[in-house]
Amino acid sequence: MRHRPLATQSRLHRSLCSAVHFAFLFTVSLAAGCQRPTVAVLTYGPAPAVATNAPANGAVDLSPAVDVLKRRLKGLPCRVALGAPGEIGVEVFEDNTRTLEKIDRLVCSAGTFELRIAANQTDHADLIERAEASQQREIRDESDRLMAWWVPIDPNANEDLLSLQGLAIRETERLGIRCSELLVVNDPYRVDGSLLERASRDVDHQGRPKVNFVLSPKGGKMMHGLTTDNLPDEIHHHTRQLAIILNNRVIAAPAIRSTIAERGEITGNFTEEQVAELVEVLNAGSLPVPLRRIHVSRSGE
Repeated sequence: MRHRPLATQSRLHRSLCSAVHFAFLFTVSLAAGCQRPTVAVLTYGPAPAVATNAPANGAVDLSPAVDVLKRRLKGLPCRVALGAPGEIGVEVFEDNTRTLEKIDRLVCSAGTFELRIAANQTDHADLIERAEASQQREIRDESDRLMAWWVPIDPNANEDLLSLQGLAIRETERLGIRCSELLVVNDPYRVDGSLLERASRDVDHQGRPKVNFVLSPKGGKMMHGLTTDNLPDEIHHHTRQLAIILNNRVIAAPAIRSTIAERGEITGNFTEEQVAELVEVLNAGSLPVPLRRIHVSRSGE
């Protein structure tokens, strides 16, 4: 009796599980009275780094992620549900490539939002020297306390970011792709997406799409403290930059010229569609774990 190679068995098992999952979702739709036929099911699982740290039973609880995705995908022709252990299925009712691509972007976007001070030669010369001499992403002190870390600069970042003087920017390679990274420093305020109250679409003074955001009262206090501590040094004519980090990438680093509280804006080389999706993601909240697409099942396949 011939035995299938392990790799073939694994692929066969994956195909059978996906087929069963597809049939299950399709049956649930019909039972719920859904009149639209299912054209595809996109299956997602935790990103590799998360999967590596999975519990002993091998499954990551994705229930909280389903709630976030339902908010993100509201209004689109699709339905989100838990699938096999450690998987999420998105049932799609419209055979449109742009719709599928948009769903994929919204699902795979981490949705993280963070405001940090960019390291500069005036305030952080020693820290920058240590960071540039190290190949590590994070810089820690003798007590293992996080001091600073490198963050990739998004391709849609403002054009002047790479030309700003006095900042720590390096060229490196991540996952085989060359990119620029900005060094940001740790602070006690931790202004991030958990303090975000809402985001909205707008245009800047040049008519370019941008994102306005409003922080919660607690977020406003944290932002007030962060910007007050980093106001311009009038004596030495020195200004500090506030790094705006979206989806773990720096999108802009405007100068801090006055104290800021609850309200701010995010500008960059955005299209209207990108701003609309960014607002949807920010308002829905960040994913508890990053996701990646692992399979696509189409009706009739």
